[in-house]
Amino acid sequence: MSSDHPDFNATAHTLIEMAGPEFPIKNAILISVEKTHPIIAPSFYLKPTQSIADKKAAAYRSYGVRPISPSSPTKTITPIEITSRKE
Repeated sequence: MSSDHPDFNATAHTLIEMAGPEFPIKNAILISVEKTHPIIAPSFYLKPTQSIADKKAAAYRSYGVRPISPSSPTKTITPIEITSRKE
């Protein structure tokens, strides 16, 4: 969606706020997740004695992500829910 689209500001407002005036947003892509599948890390098989909670915590730290909602595996993701990886 380009910035001249009538719904651009309503759709991209969070991204525009995050980027600020020094990085003008000219286009945005709206994504709606229809189906998800779990990604099973090798550690689930390589470290069988490690608890699932510890495996998940390690993966969240390694990949710089966090669960969207512990009770719902599927949800439409908005830019505000995306976290940046901290080095």
